[in-house]
Amino acid sequence: MDHRSRSTGKLSRNTRLGPIAMLFGQGRQYLLAWSEYQDDLRLFALAGFEKITLEADAYTRPAGFNLQDWLSESFGIWREEPQDVEWRFLPDVAEEAAGYVFHPKQSMESLEDGSLVVRFRAGGRQEMEWYLARWGDRVETLSG
Repeated sequence: MDHRSRSTGKLSRNTRLGPIAMLFGQGRQYLLAWSEYQDDLRLFALAGFEKITLEADAYTRPAGFNLQDWLSESFGIWREEPQDVEWRFLPDVAEEAAGYVFHPKQSMESLEDGSLVVRFRAGGRQEMEWYLARWGDRVETLSG
């Protein structure tokens, strides 16, 4: 395939990929695939594909690979070193926030003042910041 990076605009030509999964984010779609060139799993924005050629040989997913475990280290589709995250939602939005699944391995704690603390471990700080922007000054980042 030939793929143009959304972030750099760089075109990668004739890269062999082993598809793992399609991931659908808010307004964006990605292919999670093994990149022969980088010898690692990578996310490819579908909009970046300029040429795709199918080959006869089949790709076999790595033994022991678990997509849910792989995704649980990310926030949304962003992949980076996981960190401990702790958010405090103020009392006036705590009930609404309690209805969200921010991360598949999150824990929630209701505090005596009516606020809500959400904790999880993941990478993807930029996407977290974008996500938290909708809560404005009604959420505080305690860690992460």
